[in-house]
Amino acid sequence: MADMDFKQLGSSAEYRSAPFWAWNGKMDPAEVRRQINVMHSMNMGGFFMHSRAGLATEYMSEEWFKAIRAGIDEAGKLGMEASLYDEDRWPSGAGGGMVTADRRYRIRCNH
Repeated sequence: MADMDFKQLGSSAEYRSAPFWAWNGKMDPAEVRRQINVMHSMNMGGFFMHSRAGLATEYMSEEWFKAIRAGIDEAGKLGMEASLYDEDRWPSGAGGGMVTADRRYRIRCNH
């Protein structure tokens, strides 16, 4: 451990900070790219894209996926790591309410 070059480790994206990025507004590709460049200027190594309360871009829509693709593309250009939290808020597995919109997939209790 004494021989470890911490300066060199810090230059790699995987060893730098990566915020849990709350998507809670209108997330169009230009805005996504702008925010990623701000994170890059702060020496972040990447980010976790996550939809949160207040999201104005419809979850899982074509517009949503355009924003996701822009995030992945911009991260690649800047040598950052892009991760996607693949659920709309909590609880996990509800797909932003799309799964439970169908009564067949709601929780049931048989006594």
